[in-house]
Amino acid sequence: MRLLIIKHGKTDYNLEGKRQGRTDLPLCDEGKKQVKEFKGKIKGKFSHVISSPMKRALETAQLLFPDKTIQTHELLIEYDFGELEGVTFSTPLSQFPNNKVEEYNGIKFLIPNEGETFKSIVGRCEKFIKYLKENFKENDKIAIITHSTNLEILKALMEGKAWYTYLAQAKQFHGFVKVKI
Repeated sequence: MRLLIIKHGKTDYNLEGKRQGRTDLPLCDEGKKQVKEFKGKIKGKFSHVISSPMKRALETAQLLFPDKTIQTHELLIEYDFGELEGVTFSTPLSQFPNNKVEEYNGIKFLIPNEGETFKSIVGRCEKFIKYLKENFKENDKIAIITHSTNLEILKALMEGKAWYTYLAQAKQFHGFVKVKI
């Protein structure tokens, strides 16, 4: 099957540089504009559209594929930042001494208390890939609308690479990938 994995458009939290994880925000005006501009770059027809159930992803899917039935899937939900929801990425890590720090690709990531671990989100991505393989056909063309962390991990896993290979690389809306599994 062929997959196009798309990161949702911008929200107010994206513009403010805040962690939004499970904060369920809609697209902002700039995000809606991005999606409309991006729509013209999508080539071909898709047999299926699957989205995270979160507002920003679902709204992106609806704008990109207004004539398609959109299936939502809980495994595509964004990373849970726990107590760090709404905290800017520029806030010094030292302000959160009780949170664990992990480093991947030369970038330090704060692993939040009361939030989700990378092990958890990788597990969700692995389950989603299994779901795709068990429920869709080889000739299906599927558009998947999700969040940056999911996109990065899914891409790496589908390419047979270490899960952290692309971590922190899909920050722009046009972070999308074409893969075949």
